[in-house]
Amino acid sequence: LLDGEDQTAFYKVGEYLGILTEAVAVATVAEVITEKAKKPKVNEGGSSVDNSMYRKSKDPSAIEPMPKRQLQRIVKGFKRQGGIIQMDDATDLYLQTKHAEGITYDSKTILLRQNPSRASVYEELIHTTQYRQGLNDGSIISRIQNEISAQEMLLKNSTAYKLTPAEISQTQSALNSYVKQLQELLGGN
Repeated sequence: LLDGEDQTAFYKVGEYLGILTEAVAVATVAEVITEKAKKPKVNEGGSSVDNSMYRKSKDPSAIEPMPKRQLQRIVKGFKRQGGIIQMDDATDLYLQTKHAEGITYDSKTILLRQNPSRASVYEELIHTTQYRQGLNDGSIISRIQNEISAQEMLLKNSTAYKLTPAEISQTQSALNSYVKQLQELLGGN
């Protein structure tokens, strides 16, 4: 059946996977051994090759979604204050057509993708506060000024909000873009 190293592998796989039947464990070990045998142990130059398994590293530019529990607490708190945060398939499609991660319509209505990033959730909450404080009069200049203010607040509180480096970079880029837009609207460079 199994000899030395393979028998040890059998028991380790069985323990790890919680496999109760020996037949299933043997089949699993056989697959592992077969795959291991297919991989070369020595490269073309004659030196040994490491066939270890590694966890794939994350793309550093990828935006991580906000943890579900944290998002649920925020949605529940916003709802308690009379607001609504809409997240569903139809909202995802709508936001995709707007090239947006989220949209705030007023002090009580937020649209978010189903797996929003921390930055997008906090940004939309900042916008609802701006509406409540009367800071958004609906003009293009007011909208851009509010975007600039929101981006600055996100960057200032990036540690407290636990924003990832990718979110911070994206926020800084958005801030620069909004500042440029405002300068162009006001006739500056």
